[in-house]
Amino acid sequence: MPEHSSTVLRSEVLAGLRDQVLRRLNAYSKQPIEEIEGYVMLVGREPSTNRGVFIVPGNFGRADFKAAFAEIQAAGLSTHEMCVFGQTATYSGRMIDFTKFEDLGLRS
Repeated sequence: MPEHSSTVLRSEVLAGLRDQVLRRLNAYSKQPIEEIEGYVMLVGREPSTNRGVFIVPGNFGRADFKAAFAEIQAAGLSTHEMCVFGQTATYSGRMIDFTKFEDLGLRS
């Protein structure tokens, strides 16, 4: 598959995951997640906490954490906590709230 085709496919997968995750979160939230455009993993923020909401289509590792933290800073969000949704996580820390897609009833 040409590189452009794989990039388009990844974008479509991320868009589908983004919609599904945000729909599930907003179904149970008192305040809807505010969507944010223009970032790779950052898809929204929780209004009450200014916490970033991230979607990683596979494993959330150290490199992903560094990239997510850079997006938090660029967006002006709280640097104390982040909410990440993905398949697995091999990196964790006190500021990371990780949830597996399957825990939301989603398949990635």
